[in-house]
Amino acid sequence: MAPTHEGAARWRHLLLVAAAVNMVVTLVIQLLLAGTVIPPLAVFFLLYAGGIALVRRPGKAGPIMIGVVSVLFVLGNLPFVVQDLSHPTSFLVFSTTLAGLAAAIVGVVAMVGFLRGWPSATAGRVGAVAGAIFVLGTALSVVASLFVSNEGAEPGDLALKASDTKFKPASAQAKAGRVAVHVGNEDLARHTFTVESLGVDLQVPAGKSRRVEFDARPGTYTFTCEVDGHEDMKGTLTVQ
Repeated sequence: MAPTHEGAARWRHLLLVAAAVNMVVTLVIQLLLAGTVIPPLAVFFLLYAGGIALVRRPGKAGPIMIGVVSVLFVLGNLPFVVQDLSHPTSFLVFSTTLAGLAAAIVGVVAMVGFLRGWPSATAGRVGAVAGAIFVLGTALSVVASLFVSNEGAEPGDLALKASDTKFKPASAQAKAGRVAVHVGNEDLARHTFTVESLGVDLQVPAGKSRRVEFDARPGTYTFTCEVDGHEDMKGTLTVQ
């Protein structure tokens, strides 16, 4: 079915909004959360920009491009999406991820709606549902974040900071036996303090601090952040 002029215009507008939202999402992730250019996200930014340029012209190329890019956006970011949405206490990461997922799904639905000639009223309902999900999800994240408190350090704790997606310092020393580590997260993203060989996996929400105690024999241990995309975030704990 060929879309009516009004219906086509509404679906094109929805595609424009979806693409624009995900352009903003890719910028927020790179500039605020990661602090560096992430090549795959930079590519998505350019592809969405190209889709916006095309969708403003007659024809199907623009809607199809935005729809296909949206599918790839969801598939390419699925591991991050699942992980980020399971931790609503990190407000900026949660809300950014939710916005990107909602916009990508809208992009796919809007492409189908445009190609199938669905009525313009359906476009309005799709946009309204996506907006409501984002608002409700963001409100949930705000509430969850408000109830997250800091854990203070105790005398004798090893003090670590997670800053700029790095552990500072990157090396620490402790005496064998009971080891206590206090981790302060200064980033806008969630981190973990993980020592896999010792069974330690401490979750540290964005902007918060956490403390963990564990037993360690003499040796050298690697501590890492197990959040996807933070593979270079690691350090060494020497126990004597």
